[in-house]
Amino acid sequence: MQPSERGSASLEFVVVALGVLIPILAVTVSTTAIQHAQFATTEISRQGVRALALAANTTAGNRAIRRIARLTLADFGITQSARFTIACTPQPCGGYGSLYRLTTTVTVPLAMIPALPGLDVLTRIPVSATATHRAPLPVTP
Repeated sequence: MQPSERGSASLEFVVVALGVLIPILAVTVSTTAIQHAQFATTEISRQGVRALALAANTTAGNRAIRRIARLTLADFGITQSARFTIACTPQPCGGYGSLYRLTTTVTVPLAMIPALPGLDVLTRIPVSATATHRAPLPVTP
């Protein structure tokens, strides 16, 4: 071994290890954020559509959905806001037996991926979930 090559193996190892570990870390962090968003959107859709179907009116149902979304996003550590799409059949909403559908969407930023001009790389991924619930029929004695 020549004196000029002493210590170069450890330096090469560090350079290669960082070149491999940083992308693995970025993928792991992004995958975790996407999974948290998927869990959150699923729960917001499921609980929100139930609250909407059981609410006295659509205004109270919308307030309940926003409250559920705020609490659920905070529980999963998501700082982005959620978007909602509400549909019901038959129109107008609010009758007994109406079928409600709630779609919740959260856009998740990917970690360590910069937005570069001229480079067409996704820096955000939309995650959504849909749930349906039928409004209860009146109980007759």
